[in-house]
Amino acid sequence: MRRRMRPRPAGRIVGVKNSSVLASALAACTLILAPSAPATGTHVGSDTCKKCHFDIWSSFRASGHPFALRSDVDRRPLPLPGGHDVEDVGWIVGGRTHKANYLDTDGYLITTAYPGQPNETPGRNEYDLVSGEWLDLHAGETKPSDCGRCHSTGYVAGAPNPNPGLVGTWELEGVQCEACHGPASGHVGFPFSNPLVDPSAKACGKCHSNGDLSQVLAADGFLRPNSQYNELLAGPHRTRFCTECHDPHARGDLSFRIECTDCHTHAAMASPKAFQGLGRRHLDHGVRCIDCHMPYVVKSSASHGPWKADLRSHLFEITLNPDAKMFKAGGTLAKGKLTAGYACLGCHVEVADKWTKKGKPKKAEAWARKHAAKIHDD
Repeated sequence: MRRRMRPRPAGRIVGVKNSSVLASALAACTLILAPSAPATGTHVGSDTCKKCHFDIWSSFRASGHPFALRSDVDRRPLPLPGGHDVEDVGWIVGGRTHKANYLDTDGYLITTAYPGQPNETPGRNEYDLVSGEWLDLHAGETKPSDCGRCHSTGYVAGAPNPNPGLVGTWELEGVQCEACHGPASGHVGFPFSNPLVDPSAKACGKCHSNGDLSQVLAADGFLRPNSQYNELLAGPHRTRFCTECHDPHARGDLSFRIECTDCHTHAAMASPKAFQGLGRRHLDHGVRCIDCHMPYVVKSSASHGPWKADLRSHLFEITLNPDAKMFKAGGTLAKGKLTAGYACLGCHVEVADKWTKKGKPKKAEAWARKHAAKIHDD
């Protein structure tokens, strides 16, 4: 596949091919703000922040946030949908940790592989970085993109865009520092002017949510992705801030700031005496709180059997009630608690397989409930 570097004018409004278009509209951009502070100044980009905040910038750079939306297609080490060359792709959405979607040069989602060729195939347009497979996303549809809402900095939802496939405009590609801290030109000019900081979970929830916040969406026996805030509100940590547990500048798997027992000191599980027998064996094998209370039951791209997907849940609470169900009738909505089957059987695959092959999955769940009650006293 031929790859040619396309020059990108510095300082243009990304998401608008002509930098002179809609520049004045950016003043109306709504950002994540501290409640008492108005948005002032202009965006300067994360590379400017790097000059004084290099350690934070380095950690942030390793996360997926700055790569949430990029037009430097030539520099992304990702395959392109079949039949498409680098000149056909205007932007890549994601592609850092889990999945990559591709927009054409007009901003529409690329939804067909090998277009106009004898082997034209609707779908096979979303690349799964975990499995290395091509998935179907809005296969064959003509799909405009509003990805800038959560994948860019300085997004203006209602602004007209000369690229017909793009909904709204943005000033900077990716989720840069100023997506959360607000335009920083004032801070750069006068460093004692503090950047905006909103540590609330609601700030993260502007993007890490899905649909009605009072519901947790589900499909195919798992929770839907991008619903961390929905899950948080449905569980026992609904009053907590995401930043209490996570460093928002760090890569997800390296972002943990505390151990569960740093807060749960009042609970019996904070005491080594709470773990005896089966619980002690779990600890000795390196099982952590999150392995049971944040199991992989969110499906972003792939599942690994009927009890394990590829992202962790933020529901936390496990119920051992034999009448409890993980999902509401119809399976499109989840309840606010994890059942023992989802907490245990993602790891205890041999038990799940044994009873599933016999056509008795409820036996596997009963086994999980029985043994989950023996992990710790709480």
